[in-house]
Amino acid sequence: MDESDGYAELFCFSNFTFLTGASHPHELAERAKELGYTALAITDACSVAGIPRAWAALKDSPVKLITGSWFELDDAPPDTSTVRFILLARTRKGYGQLCQFITTARRRADKGQYRLLHSDIETHDLDDCLCLWLPASPAEASADQALSCGEWLSRLFEHRFWIAAARTLESGEEQQLARIRWLSGHMCCPVTATGEVHMHSRERQPLQDVLTALRNHTSLENAGHCLFQNGERYLRPLPVLQRLFPGAWLKESLHIAQLCTFEPGSLRYEYPPD
Repeated sequence: MDESDGYAELFCFSNFTFLTGASHPHELAERAKELGYTALAITDACSVAGIPRAWAALKDSPVKLITGSWFELDDAPPDTSTVRFILLARTRKGYGQLCQFITTARRRADKGQYRLLHSDIETHDLDDCLCLWLPASPAEASADQALSCGEWLSRLFEHRFWIAAARTLESGEEQQLARIRWLSGHMCCPVTATGEVHMHSRERQPLQDVLTALRNHTSLENAGHCLFQNGERYLRPLPVLQRLFPGAWLKESLHIAQLCTFEPGSLRYEYPPD
């Protein structure tokens, strides 16, 4: 297979995102190997807890493991929209920055929760992390609010910033893709393909539905609109991805993966100075 036919999945929840991901990290890792992915990022919500198990499954394979995390801010800058983004550790230094950012958010909230403010991104040193922005949908915010949000984030991350686009084949997707193209043009910002993955296989969708119902404190029968419309948030074969995404967006995922050189296996205990 030519390198240009590859793909790096950069948005993936495991079951370490409680009541959200329906697959273990090693299941995601092993499926990525089977599908011939170039790289896989585990991006649990404000956590890197799933990385060791994914690394154990991938350390002797050609699939690169990327360490990342997904975040949603509790507030937003004035005149912007809901802020959701993924941070990827580019280097060992970036991994430390990511962990410090997670620690700040977790220490501010009760166990199992986190809380981040837009001022945290402005004050934390994240110069060795890459940022993938997940724009608010037309139902959530106006185009101008989304643009203001993107411009704010892109100023903070400069040339380490991408717009993330997912294809889940749900209603409203075409409007969101049109917004992403519009934002990309106005901001002169590259777009990368992502899967918004919640499970390694489509067969896990029933379990994912149960988790969603539990997270929303309701029964499966009453979950209704809380559930995803379909089972597309799984690790999909490369030919499917090539039909869904522009080639440039797929290649951008590979470019981002090449920038991430941190390997979890390089971590060693560092004794504090006397």
